Amino acid sequence: MYTGSALGLLSAADICLRAGQNLCQRYRDIRGTHRCLDDLGIRVENVWMDIASQIGTVASSFEGIPDNLRGSMTSDLCRLKFCLHTAYRNLEKVTDQKGCTPIKAMKFALFLKRSLKKDVSVLEKWRDRFATTFSLYLNPSRVLPILANETP
Repeated sequence: MYTGSALGLLSAADICLRAGQNLCQRYRDIRGTHRCLDDLGIRVENVWMDIASQIGTVASSFEGIPDNLRGSMTSDLCRLKFCLHTAYRNLEKVTDQKGCTPIKAMKFALFLKRSLKKDVSVLEKWRDRFATTFSLYLNPSRVLPILANETP
């Protein structure tokens, strides 16, 4: 079970790191096209720095993570992977370069802008939620009582 669990954690971490870097790069590529996108790009880069740091720490020392916590982290990373891919797809919808018509401009104003803001908020919430799990990893003396449903 250790090998599968470790492999799952490492592969999920690797995919998330690459997907997050791609999302940040895509926001950098479109910088200057729309003020809203510039603001969201800054938020994405800020939240991604925190997430990437946490994932990097977990991936570099996964051997020390208890199996139960490793499984929880893998599940969290799979959710993050979905969020990152969704955010990238939604960003691609906005940056379609096939021409801007009034209908497309209205579509952006009404739907896509809201969707992109939601994607960024989801990433920020994920970061905050994962911070709890990450803090358990950084403070191993608290892990066993919590996993045993006891108070430390």
